[in-house]
Amino acid sequence: MPEKITPELIISIITLILVIAAIGIMYSLIAPLTGQLASIAEETRKTAEAAAKASEAVAGVAEALKPVAEALPEVMKRLEAAEKSISELSKTVEELRGLVKPPRVLRVMNYWAGKDKDAFDRALAVFKLLFPEVDVRVTYLGGTGVDYMAALMAKIAAKAPPDVSSMWSGAPTAKLVEEGAIIPLDDVWTEIKGDETIGTVIKEALCMHKGRVYFIPHVYQMEHLVFYNKHTFEQLGLKEPKTWDEFEHILEVCKANGIIPISSRGPAASRDLGELFWAILSRKYGVEICIKLAKGEIPWTSPEVVDVARTIRE
Repeated sequence: MPEKITPELIISIITLILVIAAIGIMYSLIAPLTGQLASIAEETRKTAEAAAKASEAVAGVAEALKPVAEALPEVMKRLEAAEKSISELSKTVEELRGLVKPPRVLRVMNYWAGKDKDAFDRALAVFKLLFPEVDVRVTYLGGTGVDYMAALMAKIAAKAPPDVSSMWSGAPTAKLVEEGAIIPLDDVWTEIKGDETIGTVIKEALCMHKGRVYFIPHVYQMEHLVFYNKHTFEQLGLKEPKTWDEFEHILEVCKANGIIPISSRGPAASRDLGELFWAILSRKYGVEICIKLAKGEIPWTSPEVVDVARTIRE
């Protein structure tokens, strides 16, 4: 034991005690912090491991995407080519749409019903083969010519005429030409070579008005024929006539024997008289005078016309 307790000794003892206390306090503070640091270190280790695994996964994905990245320029090139092809195809489709037109409708009004309709239908079938894009709609209207022309005129007056119509040339239709209801067909006549296939005589007589073609025949009527009873001829000792005088002689012989020499279909076919008139006129005086009469170039009081009328009366 020291002989004497000095102030310095006391201070040293107190200092030692304070140091020991401070060390205890610091330990008590550091101990929990050490646990926390250990926990943080463990979490950091786990995070590092996860990051390493993620890095490996990213590297794997990058390796897997490497072929895609290498192929991408070629893919883009092909996409551009496909886009160009689609654009060109769209343009082609639009051009084709411009070429494809809705079906044209051709309205036809036709007088030739009955048996004549079969022949017209056959001709129509050929037309449809040549022009399949045309929708032909035919209205067949039989009966008398008067009924037909009345129906046609009604359609024209209502501004709903057919595109093509059967009709008779001459004065009634000449009026329609003058009114602008019928268009000229000179180009069609040229295309079908009408002068060769139909003939200039028929063209001038029946198809033209004031120098232009307005009508194209679609049927030939064998109307100016004379049928005779062979048995009656044998009974009366008659032979087929070769001249007009011989024909008139046969008529006189028939009348002398109480036989009606010429007959027609009766009042129901009033145009028969007109057909007989034209037949006699053309046979006795030629086609040219028929054309002149139809055109009004000679009067109905001309000697030739009067002679034919007298012949019919006789």
